[in-house]
Amino acid sequence: MALRLESIEYVHDGAPVLAGVDLEVADGEAVAVLGPSRPAKAALLAMAGLLVRPASGTVAIDGAPLEAGTPEAEVVRHYAIAWISQAAGLSLDRAVLDNVAAPLLVDGFPADVAVEPSLDALSSVGLRWAAHLPAASLAPGERRRVAVARALVRRPRLVLAHDPTGGLDGPSAVVVVTRLLHDLEARRTSALVVTEDAAVASTCHRVHELRDGRLAAVR
Repeated sequence: MALRLESIEYVHDGAPVLAGVDLEVADGEAVAVLGPSRPAKAALLAMAGLLVRPASGTVAIDGAPLEAGTPEAEVVRHYAIAWISQAAGLSLDRAVLDNVAAPLLVDGFPADVAVEPSLDALSSVGLRWAAHLPAASLAPGERRRVAVARALVRRPRLVLAHDPTGGLDGPSAVVVVTRLLHDLEARRTSALVVTEDAAVASTCHRVHELRDGRLAAVR
């Protein structure tokens, strides 16, 4: 899914957070945004994910401008966009398979129908073997990978990842994101990853830096 942000301005509590941001993510491409400002990165993802309207500027999905809160945007946001946050956010007392299947069950899929796509998503992150284990029994890096599988189970066309490896050591963080991006590339799914970790950012096709509300290409 192609994403384009054009001339995005956003103000929070009277202070500019994003100032004339232009960003493009092509279909099947992974783009990273580095930067120290959590509010600015969170605002950027909120615009891209059609959660919040910018003060000015345009958000377009596959060439069609969309505004957060409209029926058209809500359909795209729910069915075509998936989020991976800093916290894995798993129900630790439940089985790994149940955690991954949760989005499908929310959509009304019968439990038996949700099993196969959930196992496929776990296979894509190398954790099919853990399907029936309690999530609490997994290591932190494995829990992150379960969160990735849960995000992928609906087969989204755009993944938005907000510091998805926070709390992991450098090598583990790179492994988690590399697995994610490898699977997304195979599915022709786009990804926008905001992070403070330059090693994680380097696994993406392109890297930008967000400072003082402005975006600049790094590579």
